[in-house]
Amino acid sequence: MDARFAETLITNMPDAVVYSDNEGMIRHWNGGAARMFGYTAAEAIGRSLDLIIPEGLRARHWSG
Repeated sequence: MDARFAETLITNMPDAVVYSDNEGMIRHWNGGAARMFGYTAAEAIGRSLDLIIPEGLRARHWSG
């Protein structure tokens, strides 16, 4: 699949798509994620996944 096609597909799909790197930093945030979580891509990209993980579940999430 062409990388541009994949980027366009993910960016424009109505479902939330959040991609993070190995350190848990958000690297991609589409419009569906903005609608679901209430943060724009500019607000979310570069921040920790803790932005959307409920505080009571963070330790469990990060421990794997």
